Amino acid sequence: MSWINMNQRSRRIAFLVLLAVAVSGPWYFERIYVPPTYICSAPNIRLDENFCGMPVAITAFIPWFGRDLMQLVTTLAAGAIDPMSLLFFSFLLLLALPFLSTLVLILWEGRRRWRRGQSVLLGLGLTASVLIALLERHPALWGVWLYVAAAAAMLLLEVGAWHKQEAQL
Repeated sequence: MSWINMNQRSRRIAFLVLLAVAVSGPWYFERIYVPPTYICSAPNIRLDENFCGMPVAITAFIPWFGRDLMQLVTTLAAGAIDPMSLLFFSFLLLLALPFLSTLVLILWEGRRRWRRGQSVLLGLGLTASVLIALLERHPALWGVWLYVAAAAAMLLLEVGAWHKQEAQL
């Protein structure tokens, strides 16, 4: 565990790299109706007897994120609530917060409260990614599963590191 405490910056940089790889991998399928008499051609994968799916990375949402976020804010300000849009953006935000908090910890190390906040944000991001992974249980969606594994490992390492630091104080 001492190596983990000594190399926090390297561990966090490796985590950011894993998250970057994970979000560029497939997270869900864009479903396409294809009758059973036809085959699904690559990159599509047969999901069930009537549907094929094209694996899509979560990074596909980045170009639309700013525009749709502004539309969501104006809709909420007008008093109309679209629960699906709100849920969708909440999940995207929960997935992005561990990345941002890890970046902050790399740049400004040593703040004990920030390390605890990092653990909370990792837990929230892990929860959101597990829910997404459970919605689309398919082995071809390696991006979401890599995010789950990286966030779980980082959460365990962060909690272990700040518990060890608390014991030394």
